[in-house]
Amino acid sequence: MSNTGRFTEQQARYYFKQLIEALDHCHSKGFAHRDLKPENLLFDEKYNLLLADFGFATAMAGKDGTGRLRTILGTDNYMAPEIHSKAPYIGSSVDLFAAGIILFIFYTGHPPFNHAKATDSYYNLICMNNHEKFWNFHGRKKPGGMSFFNPQFIHLINAMLAFDPTQRPSIAEIKAHPWYNGETPTPERIFQDFTERKAAVDAEFEKKKQQQELARQQQAGRPANAAFTGVGARFRDLIIKQEGLDDILIENSLEAMQRVESLKLERTAPVYQEVGSKRLTNYYSSLTPEETLKLITVIANSKCKQVELMPEKFKVRARIPGKEESTTIDMSVYVNEFASVVEFSKKEGDYFEYQRLITEIRTQLGQVENPNTQTESETA
Repeated sequence: MSNTGRFTEQQARYYFKQLIEALDHCHSKGFAHRDLKPENLLFDEKYNLLLADFGFATAMAGKDGTGRLRTILGTDNYMAPEIHSKAPYIGSSVDLFAAGIILFIFYTGHPPFNHAKATDSYYNLICMNNHEKFWNFHGRKKPGGMSFFNPQFIHLINAMLAFDPTQRPSIAEIKAHPWYNGETPTPERIFQDFTERKAAVDAEFEKKKQQQELARQQQAGRPANAAFTGVGARFRDLIIKQEGLDDILIENSLEAMQRVESLKLERTAPVYQEVGSKRLTNYYSSLTPEETLKLITVIANSKCKQVELMPEKFKVRARIPGKEESTTIDMSVYVNEFASVVEFSKKEGDYFEYQRLITEIRTQLGQVENPNTQTESETA
């Protein structure tokens, strides 16, 4: 989905049904998964869905046999509200809550909210039963507006993501729902469509591999301590001077540059291990980790109100105040076999604002590092 976009409604239904069948099997054996998320869904060679990573799985009966679980674990964005509130919970119910989030992502290409908490501006609408406003918000960004969403799909999501776990449907009720029983593609059609998707993903990974190899070659051919030599950018007199940069970037760079130029980054950057979709979100640079850290500090200062530099961790934290909540992202600099890597992660706030910001930062990094090459702006 990061490379080839959201699923069609029929494709979303096809894979949601496979996910529900997998959960039904687990729950019938007495186990809850407790860490459902897209990263834990795999494909076999025929593009059937495989449910993976049972590291957090546990018996649904609980340690005391009451059927209530109490351990707070999972992945924050997919946790049910009762887990966030540290209340005892039912394993099957929290699994189905996460499955509802995954279905929404299948259908739209993005999550329905950041966290299932009353303080989350989007999930609060669900908590207050203001579903119409919730869907109107998401419909504004969709082709055709609200007509993008099937009313039966809306009804199912509203039920699965209910704040009160007793109001959520069981697996049997989900299987009886009209949307669940709608039309799906044939396995042959799925195989054809996803073979094409895989070809696009493979092409993207090959492109990334070539970029990393080019960055490695550029890095190997640079003279020692020649900051930005050979990649079209340099720090000079505490100012980045580069065609294509906005004046505001230069103006806002002075204070940041004075901070980072005095740093002695003696610590060697840790080796970066690529995991899952992060490789699609992050930025790869032929600069040294020290130079990359300086550059993202400058760019962050041009775009964010509050920027914290943590040189001992090779990290920059940026915060953007919003109308309802602030968005905070971390940008950590690592090195892999070929290049320096800027790894983006959202600490808090609006998911869409986070995606917008890292897209801008990635684009700006590309403009500074190599203004003659068109940079990618796609993120996961």
